[in-house]
Amino acid sequence: MVVIRAQEFDVAPPIPLWHRSVTLITGAGYKDNLLLSHSAAEESAFLKSGLELFVTRLPKEGPQFQFIASAEDLRFFSSPSVEKEQLVFAQARVVQELSATWEGSFDLEYVYLDQVVDLSATDPLSNVVRARGHQVQANPGVRHSFGETGRAELTFPVAKYWFAEPVDDYGLGGPKLTFEHPYGEKSEWTVSFSYSYWSYDDRPQSEVDGTLIPGTSLAFHQQRIDLAWRHYLDERNRWRVSTRLSYKQNQDNGPGFYDYIRFQGGEQIRFRTRTWDIAAEVKLAFYDYAKQRVSLTDRSVRERTEVGFNLRCEKELTRWLRLFAEYDYERIFSNRTIDEYSVNVASAGLMWEF
Repeated sequence: MVVIRAQEFDVAPPIPLWHRSVTLITGAGYKDNLLLSHSAAEESAFLKSGLELFVTRLPKEGPQFQFIASAEDLRFFSSPSVEKEQLVFAQARVVQELSATWEGSFDLEYVYLDQVVDLSATDPLSNVVRARGHQVQANPGVRHSFGETGRAELTFPVAKYWFAEPVDDYGLGGPKLTFEHPYGEKSEWTVSFSYSYWSYDDRPQSEVDGTLIPGTSLAFHQQRIDLAWRHYLDERNRWRVSTRLSYKQNQDNGPGFYDYIRFQGGEQIRFRTRTWDIAAEVKLAFYDYAKQRVSLTDRSVRERTEVGFNLRCEKELTRWLRLFAEYDYERIFSNRTIDEYSVNVASAGLMWEF
């Protein structure tokens, strides 16, 4: 009798049902305008630490499950106003196949934020503030596949934000429709249409001159169109370009003080090999305000333009150790002087993956 062994035919081991990866991040950097200030910039070096967690379950005899979590902590050495900044993000996603062409999904997201943020683009009465708060968002949805033509997905994001003073709590919700069309080798374009209704807990409406209206409650109606294009330039998929364009219209439920239109675009080029990952991105946004003026004495229509640049480089040193370096630049141009500022952030460090 001949005994046949699986290894004689080089049979591959079964694919694990669950996959997991953990990445620890440590590094240092420098930020030259912690308060995002026009005239009183504070500079400081910082120590950076972080964690990334990824867990997934393959859709074998059941739904597909995915969990992503990340945390970042910056500790500043020489700023009298800002000791630290923190950001935590977690997302759990379940996808269930309903038929050969339909699938349902449900996402649950959590965000914790403790950072200096610029709210002046959408809330000129707040400007730059220290924002501390939590966000919980649910995203139920269904997706239909058209085969090689692409996919269509309908979701209904619902979110609630809780912040410490002076930022107001609010909730939002509304439908989002997305179309995806793949082509070539991993290239695709995506277009999405969304509407959301924002309702603030305690924030009142404002007159067109910015005066608060007692006894009122502020709400926003937002419509967005987003277009994204991702294309690989070579057969080995080392070079990739990504283009993003966005149009957003915001209307308040009062006299229109918060009404604006935002045009936004971004272009990224990325080079990736087995040991290198380099990406450079340029971003531009322009705000067209309907009724806001520069000030009570300057009745010119308010103008605002945002310019950003990011460069990030990662080098694999070993199978589990990577070196990274990153540079961020942001510049705000406006005819309202207090809005203008620039900020540079540079950092470098190591990433351990387990």
